[in-house]
Amino acid sequence: MKERPEKKPSEDILFHFNPRPSSMIILNTCSKSKWQDEVIIDGSDLDAMLLKNPFDLIIKIAREREDEFEVYLNDVFLTTFRSPFPITATKFIGFSPCIRISLPSKSVY
Repeated sequence: MKERPEKKPSEDILFHFNPRPSSMIILNTCSKSKWQDEVIIDGSDLDAMLLKNPFDLIIKIAREREDEFEVYLNDVFLTTFRSPFPITATKFIGFSPCIRISLPSKSVY
């Protein structure tokens, strides 16, 4: 994997997944260096699922639309997230350094 290039002022972020310690997940997009409307997922069990134990996050590109993502947490469907631009506009995938990425042990398709 290549290192992420320096962020440019006009850079777009297609999909941002941000778990928060207040039992919520924020999903959003940054377009032309401006954060768009947030999708907020909240629930009392999210802290235990996200902050105290490893979790499985699956992000699928919807079959019908290349600007729509299906988001699953520990194999449970959470939401569908629509980006203002298609995935074909993406040049790289970035992750926080505190996240461990691994291949799925089973097919997710």
